[in-house]
Amino acid sequence: SYHSLAGAGGCNCLSAQTVVLPSAWPQKAVFMDKLEHALATQRTFPSYYPGSVARAEQMAKVYGDKARRIKSTNRMPTATEDDDTMLVECGLVSASAFKAGMPIQVADNAVVASVGGVGGSGGVGGDGGGGGGG
Repeated sequence: SYHSLAGAGGCNCLSAQTVVLPSAWPQKAVFMDKLEHALATQRTFPSYYPGSVARAEQMAKVYGDKARRIKSTNRMPTATEDDDTMLVECGLVSASAFKAGMPIQVADNAVVASVGGVGGSGGVGGDGGGGGGG
């Protein structure tokens, strides 16, 4: 669920940090709109681990215009704009420009990495193309 994506400011070891989608999934735009809305409206907690905000900013610099902070409409009084979830579209896993280690480096942040799998237009959990990713 989207609640697990940024729970406790994304600083809970149980918080999911990556969403893997099929590269040509027809519902991707609708899904991403709903995900962004959910991230903006769920309760935003202060980042817990020292340096987590700086690591999220580092990832944003690496991905440039593919990274954006989702402005929270429901922050705890002690949370700031810096604690809002960062959404990063990492690109296709099969692409030469894909930075495989980067999402792992910021695993203790409120960062959601959207990674495109390889293959066709199958639903979530499969690539519909008979192999390779998803």
